[in-house]
Amino acid sequence: GGWLHPPWHAKNLEQNIVPGYLRDWGLNPESNPDHQLTGRYQRYYDSVAVAPWLWNADKQVFLSMEDEESMTTKVQYVIDNDIGGIMFWELAGDYGWNAGKGEYGFGTTLTSLAYEQFVNATPYGDRRTDRVMPDEAVDIAVEVYGFKEGDQNYPLNPTLKITNQSGVALPGGTEFRFDMPTSTSDFISDQSGFKLDVVESGANTSGNNIGGLDNEFHRVAFSLPGWQNLGDGESVELTLNYYLPVTGPQAWTVNINGQDYALKAEYPELPLADLSGGPGGGGEFCSDLGVDTSGLSTYPNWPNGSNANGGDQVIHHGSVYKANWWTTSEPGSDESWSFVCTM
Repeated sequence: GGWLHPPWHAKNLEQNIVPGYLRDWGLNPESNPDHQLTGRYQRYYDSVAVAPWLWNADKQVFLSMEDEESMTTKVQYVIDNDIGGIMFWELAGDYGWNAGKGEYGFGTTLTSLAYEQFVNATPYGDRRTDRVMPDEAVDIAVEVYGFKEGDQNYPLNPTLKITNQSGVALPGGTEFRFDMPTSTSDFISDQSGFKLDVVESGANTSGNNIGGLDNEFHRVAFSLPGWQNLGDGESVELTLNYYLPVTGPQAWTVNINGQDYALKAEYPELPLADLSGGPGGGGEFCSDLGVDTSGLSTYPNWPNGSNANGGDQVIHHGSVYKANWWTTSEPGSDESWSFVCTM
């Protein structure tokens, strides 16, 4: 919540107290009528917004504030929903009652209230996701970077970079899934032709967030194009498109040849999957498939001087690709090629 600063002044106004610190600011309410309190600062409270405020009808003044009632409710919400904690924008902005002066001033009222509730609470939830995750992981690195600044930062269009460190090539059609917090809407896509889409919307069915969010995450998915093999050590990049800041993506899974895996970076305690066993294990080795690689050209050398004809096979980055038609493009870079096997 947000409130008038300093909050102890709002509490003094609420109680119709003329505080002694006014003189420190050059005010003299005893002799100057303009410095005196006028009207009544009446406290109101909205249980839906969990928000108190003061309203002075005579002066037409509205003051937002935070107090024990709203703070207690918000802290309990944090506890009930296994959230990690709360953030104070300014710890020096807390207030307390000074009995000696008969007024509010610096203090620890709200901080102490939060402490007393938290110290008796059960430990907060520290799981990455409530989803049932795969019991094996693969070494695929994920990086999100390139956030624009200033007037160019909306919508948010960072670059998502996937780097294959698994030891084998990832075949075309490999599907990636991840969570995006519902702090952004379910309008999530990409600008790179990967058909990234929301497969599970976490949006509130009510259309508002009264009482909190229904769900914590959207589930998002995209796949490598069928023609695009991602060799070991290779990376692919796509430009994301969403509209409000998030923490994530996270809770990744990758489906390789019909089998789901977690990512090593997120779940280092899981055993690494053996992807070298052919289809179903993630690998498609030429020797296992009976593909004869002797005599094949290695890119950038072409079987026909400066191009490949439909049906020609070319070696590139340790894998064999077959040309679907006449082409001069890099093997595995577009739909003119099909992945055959890993050498």
